[in-house]
Amino acid sequence: MRSFKRFFAMAMALAMMLGIFAPQMAYANDIGVTIDGVAVVFPDARPQIVDGRTLVPVRAVFEAVGFDVDWDADTRTATLARGGDTVIITIGDAVFTTNGQSHTLDVPAQIIGGSTMLPIRAVLESVGYFVGWDAAASLVLVSTEPLPETAQTPQTPPDASRVRVAVGDSHSMAIHADGSLWTWGDNSFGQLGNGRFTRYQEGAIINQVAVNNDEHSPIRIMEDVVEIAAGVGFSMAVTANGDLYTWGVNDRGQLGNGTTTNVHTPQRIMQNVAQIDTGIALTTDGRLYQLSGSEQENAPSLVASNVRSAAAGHGHIVWVTHDNRLYGVGMVQYLGFYDGNPNLSPIWGWQARPDRGPVTDEPVHILSDIQDVVTGWQTTHVLTTSGRMYGWGLGDIGDGVNAFHTTLPRFVTSDATTIFPGSMLLTSDNSLLRWGTFGGSFAFRTDRDGHTIDAGGQTMDGLNIPRHGVPTHVMDNVLVAAGSRHILIVDRDLNLWAFGNNQFGQLGTGVANVYEIRTENDGEWDWHVPVYVENNNADSPVLVGSVR
Repeated sequence: MRSFKRFFAMAMALAMMLGIFAPQMAYANDIGVTIDGVAVVFPDARPQIVDGRTLVPVRAVFEAVGFDVDWDADTRTATLARGGDTVIITIGDAVFTTNGQSHTLDVPAQIIGGSTMLPIRAVLESVGYFVGWDAAASLVLVSTEPLPETAQTPQTPPDASRVRVAVGDSHSMAIHADGSLWTWGDNSFGQLGNGRFTRYQEGAIINQVAVNNDEHSPIRIMEDVVEIAAGVGFSMAVTANGDLYTWGVNDRGQLGNGTTTNVHTPQRIMQNVAQIDTGIALTTDGRLYQLSGSEQENAPSLVASNVRSAAAGHGHIVWVTHDNRLYGVGMVQYLGFYDGNPNLSPIWGWQARPDRGPVTDEPVHILSDIQDVVTGWQTTHVLTTSGRMYGWGLGDIGDGVNAFHTTLPRFVTSDATTIFPGSMLLTSDNSLLRWGTFGGSFAFRTDRDGHTIDAGGQTMDGLNIPRHGVPTHVMDNVLVAAGSRHILIVDRDLNLWAFGNNQFGQLGTGVANVYEIRTENDGEWDWHVPVYVENNNADSPVLVGSVR
């Protein structure tokens, strides 16, 4: 996780209508719509400003341009048809289709006062109209011909400082320059936040999909978001007013909401939050909390105070204080000072953990003069105030030494200005470098009764990305990045790129891997091995879209 920064949204003098900006002081009754200069009559509902967005009644506008409007109450779907054009809009869904092609609304369509309301610009432009805004008259201008420049939507420069990306084990998150949050990929536990989740067949030997609600392209979830984090099956987001929302899997209380029940839409659990990483939250007064710190209450518990930045891995939490000192709790072998001796004498706060080595529940001072800290699954990297980067932990740390487990800090490079999750760093010329390798999927072993025993070795990578022992060039002109089994990159032109594993569509390219499970018997055990039918992984960055 990068150094903690708090970004507050600038006060907006204009309310956005899917790219059309109407003055916030304009009341609903003041807003009109004209089509080629002819005013649209609204016999029932009128345009309304809802949460800063101008929503317009669908039927009045589209019947005025010759569309037939059909409403299906069972599916809560509006179908607009005219000649060869068919538009399908579903209540609560930010994605609509025009002639089978998907498009995205600024906010989902909704029912207000019995009328279907939505921002109309994207829909009208998808069927060939030009849309603009007359600020002086508070009019939405719809035209069959290009509008004069003065009537075009004002262009607000994108705020690149708001852009973030986060990567879970198999899902993705991104904050656009306008503060909107988008998610895509695996939705097994509702971690995408759209109210749906992928259902699996009961009693299957391994996960076999019954109802697939994964998303292979980004979908819009929230507005005014400033920080995000993605875990294994769950998501976190902080809004500009400091509210922390969590959603997804919650079997171990990882959402911090006091329960162990999964949540499929963003749920607020804390206030006054400045920053987050997976499973932890830092408040504006420098208090660091672990969301599932209390096994009894499954609620946030205090870890430390006077904290400036923090990061969490699998089994350890590390943080930097305001005097640039690095502390940590958790599995000692990931904290940077364990010498690997299994007979290490226990001292204050340490417990013997035969399965994973000593653990400390008391904060331990690790290093001084630390500027930034980032964790991987079982690794830690720090950037010192003098610009030197060190790493340690279980896996590649980028120092060129083929040591699978390095428990003490090792020097990596002095050419890093920023470090990112996923074994990546940014140089002073904005070049992105990465090291290490990607994980794959797993084979499963079952006993004679068909019960899964354990996972075997990694198989079915479907990737041809070489392992790099030292930081190696990936891309130039980079703004932010994050990674795990797949990597997201945003360049300084605010283009989103992705590569790596795409089993659940987490790259956002509109497709996912297709595979089948083949059973092989080794004479004693049945092994269920995933085998590709379609390999849609990416070995190098592919363009996903824009985050403007």
